This record gives sequence, C-alpha cells and structure tokens, in this order.
Amino acid sequence: MKARKPSDSIDDEINASGAKTVDPCTLVTREEAQAIVGKPVGNPVDAPQGPTCIYSVQGAKAPVTLAVQSLHFSTVKPQSQLRDRITLTIAGHSAYCGVAGTPTLIVPLSAGRFLSVVAPCPIAASFAGKALGRIG
Repeated sequence: MKARKPSDSIDDEINASGAKTVDPCTLVTREEAQAIVGKPVGNPVDAPQGPTCIYSVQGAKAPVTLAVQSLHFSTVKPQSQLRDRITLTIAGHSAYCGVAGTPTLIVPLSAGRFLSVVAPCPIAASFAGKALGRIG
C-alpha cells in the first residue's frame, strides 16, 4: 500500500507566497566555493531545515551555510537580529552583515524571501554574489 499525504496537510516545499522553493546547493558550486574560500571544500550537502546548503571547508571551525528562507521580510526584518551590523550592496541588492551568534549575511529578496549566508562577511558576500545571479 502506497503512503498518501492527507489532503489538508501543508507541503513545506511550497512557499506560502507562491514563490518556488529554491535548492540552495544549486546556487554556488563546490568549485566556486573553493575559489571563494581558497581551501578545499567538500561536496555541498542539502540539509532539510531551511532548506540549507552546507559547505564544509577544510581546516575551518565551522561550515559555510547558504539558505533562501521564506519569511515576510518587511514584518520579520531578520537583519535587526544582527549585532555590529553593516549595510552593503551586492549585485544591486541591499545586504546586511553582522553577528547573530555567528557571522551572518542577510539579503532581502522578492516574494517575502531572504538569502542567508553564515560565514565571515567577505566570504558571505562572495557566496551571495554568486547565488543572487541564480535566484529566480
């Protein structure tokens, strides 16, 4: 017998805003990640939470993570959670870099979404620059 999803269940792969869910591991390749960090990087791993792409960097204390999250930015303003926040422009988008437990970059997108990159600002900005060119 084949399992079926109840008709009233929520599909977390569909954004409430109607925007298609983006696979974050398609936004920055392993080769691009290695060029950005200047060190070997393992194969990107899709984590279901977010969804989030995890890039393990050889010799780094923490991986670089990249996610396109679906929250209404004008209501939530995740950048307000950043300490020592700076504002910059990446590929024509306003971006916010700071510390939210770990160094984080947040870029507001259309359709109530935002790009989040957890890494030191210069690295995060380079990842965001690559990713923004591929986000629909």
